[in-house]
Amino acid sequence: MGEVLFGLFRSGLEALTAGVAAAGMAAAYGRLAVRFGWVKPNADGRPVPAGTGLALALGWGAALVADHALLPDPADRPKAPAVAAGLLAVAATGWVDDAFGTTAVRGILGHLRAMGRTLRPTTGGLRLVVYPVAGALEAAASGAPPAWGALLFSTLAHGLNLLDKRPLRALKAFALVALPAFSFGGPPAGAAFFGGLVPLLSADRRKTALFGEAGVATLAWALFFPLLQAPPAVAGGVWAVFAGLAALAERTSLSARIERSRRLSALDRLGVRP
Repeated sequence: MGEVLFGLFRSGLEALTAGVAAAGMAAAYGRLAVRFGWVKPNADGRPVPAGTGLALALGWGAALVADHALLPDPADRPKAPAVAAGLLAVAATGWVDDAFGTTAVRGILGHLRAMGRTLRPTTGGLRLVVYPVAGALEAAASGAPPAWGALLFSTLAHGLNLLDKRPLRALKAFALVALPAFSFGGPPAGAAFFGGLVPLLSADRRKTALFGEAGVATLAWALFFPLLQAPPAVAGGVWAVFAGLAALAERTSLSARIERSRRLSALDRLGVRP
């Protein structure tokens, strides 16, 4: 009983600390973003800080390292510093796209064509390299096939990014996948992840900041580890849904399809501040 109470206390303290830290980092990042021009138009056309999800990654990464220093890592999970390193790698790669990327090039095929035409890497092309490598390394550390890890994480991150065009849309998709995925185990230092997510969710709902590719990469990282532990039917089903979204987005606008559906449009607006 004592161990359970201590675990609940530690998780609550971890969530509170991560939430306060993420809120502070997001506020500081917002000032830097305005100063250095890391802004993009929100859903209403107003310029707001882009890539604010980096604050979530930094807070969660710090909690992973602190957990490793204070508590032993689970035997069936990769070491927390390795998880944190992978998290920061994918979040930083996403942030580069948020801060310096352009909307002139869209989709996987669009980035491949642009790189073939100019013989120069694009920020989206950088994601095509870093995301599979990070997924493969973490999958190998978890005892899963590296190729499956590369494919799974890349697809999760790309699918969530395709949905991150309106406030809360990517977070709602994340929640729908997290419900079955987390029944097979939560992400490492999960309390810190969810604690840090709260202030950023509020900013996304109020349209005062863009979660960005840095944010959706962090969400995908949180889904990635539970899905590696999930039965193949569950993980494969989630992958198939996101792969289908990616294929559909190469041919049409997902936002336009959502807006044409009365039910999907109502769900899309749910919780968003007018």
